[in-house]
Amino acid sequence: MKKLVAILCAVLISVPAWSMSYDEAESLWETRGENITNAFSASKMYGSLANTEEAGSYERGEALLLQTEALFFYADTSSNIDTKKKFHKAGEEVALKAVRIFKSEGDDENTALSYFWAGAHLGKWGIANGILASLFKVKTMRKYIDQIKNNDGKELLSFGYNRLLGRLLFKLPWPKGDKKEALRLAKEGFESTINEDFGVSEHGLNNIYYAQSLIAAGNKGLAKSILTKFVNIRNYEDFNSERMPETKTEQALARKLLQGL
Repeated sequence: MKKLVAILCAVLISVPAWSMSYDEAESLWETRGENITNAFSASKMYGSLANTEEAGSYERGEALLLQTEALFFYADTSSNIDTKKKFHKAGEEVALKAVRIFKSEGDDENTALSYFWAGAHLGKWGIANGILASLFKVKTMRKYIDQIKNNDGKELLSFGYNRLLGRLLFKLPWPKGDKKEALRLAKEGFESTINEDFGVSEHGLNNIYYAQSLIAAGNKGLAKSILTKFVNIRNYEDFNSERMPETKTEQALARKLLQGL
């Protein structure tokens, strides 16, 4: 009887400790806007938690998704070019590990989501490494983007598919690039995700990318209107409570665009 009680006590003690690890990682992630190293610490913790899960398990895949997102924020927000290169590459590799797990599980949504993060990391890695490196990775980037659509994930993350493909087409030189198609994709992503209370997309990058495509097409008036509405948002909870740090960073980018109009 004493042995049984001891076993039960051990189980009861271990469960809170296990959940606290995830809670601590989540707490670090939620404070990423206060210090970007919190995002890095969260990514390391999620990576450690992933390794404690059974190899190939759904739970490991979920932890890897959390890790790759945290790595993206850390690398994207960092001002150090070498940090961007290193951790966007690492984030892509983590996302591809998640792809393999969710594919084997037959989970289309999380497979598409994993491909999105692989593409997002690769796109930013290309920017950090320059146009030549980006050109060498176009085929891989298109593969990731196509797999988002193939797994019915086009609307995930506020039309993240449109952002990845549209940005690729906008940035690439002719004949690989296509600013007209980039504008169509940006417009669709923007109009499909409008927060009616604020009159702009709930995702800051949808506003920025649409505005940049409009500027390239000569429609500076509409671009200025969209950017002005976006930068004036202060009620972040009602706008997009899950992306408050990202929204503030994107508003700073929007302000820079407005200065040139």
